[in-house]
Parts: sequence; C-alpha cells; structure tokens
Amino acid sequence: MENDVILSTKSWLPVFVYYGISILLFILLYYIKLVVDKKMKRPLFIVYTFIVPIIAALQFGIFYHGYNFLRDILFINYDIDPYDSIMYGALFFALLYCLAMPRNKYVKFV
Repeated sequence: MENDVILSTKSWLPVFVYYGISILLFILLYYIKLVVDKKMKRPLFIVYTFIVPIIAALQFGIFYHGYNFLRDILFINYDIDPYDSIMYGALFFALLYCLAMPRNKYVKFV
C-alpha cells in the first residue's frame, strides 16, 4: 500500500502577504510611537492614541469574523476562513499593536 502525501491544496501567497503587511504596519506604528514620544505634543499624542486601538480593532475583527469582516467592512473579497494561520496571526498582531501605544506623559499621578 502506498502512502500518498498531500501537503496543501491552498495557496500560501495570502499568508505571506498578510504577515508582511502586518509586520510592516507594526514597524510603522512603533516608529510613529517613538516620534510621538519624542515630540511631546499633546494633540499628536491624542490623535495617535485613537489610531492604534482602531487598527488593533480591525485585527480583532479579522480574527473574530474572518471573511465576512473582510468582505463587508474592508471590501476585500478573499476567503481567509480556511487559513488558520491568518486568523490566529490577527489575534497576535492585535495584541502586539498595543505595544505601539505612546506613553502618557501629560497626567501625573501622585
């Protein structure tokens, strides 16, 4: 009896594209965090503090809703539900993006 091995019938390109975009986005967010922390401008801090949770919420939406979220909210018509690595990668990146939140230097706790 022969043992036939099927490695995968799915394309790996969406996985590489997703992880590449997510890593580049994290690097960009972290760089902006360093700039915001260095400049010490309150309006810039407030705007950036709203942007990071929104991007993390998009990642949580990809994790929780998958294809329906991509199709209805982001208008990307690609089925990512068979890709578990994208689903759990979205959860990982949503939590990782919390590291890109700027430090609050404006409120002093005594």
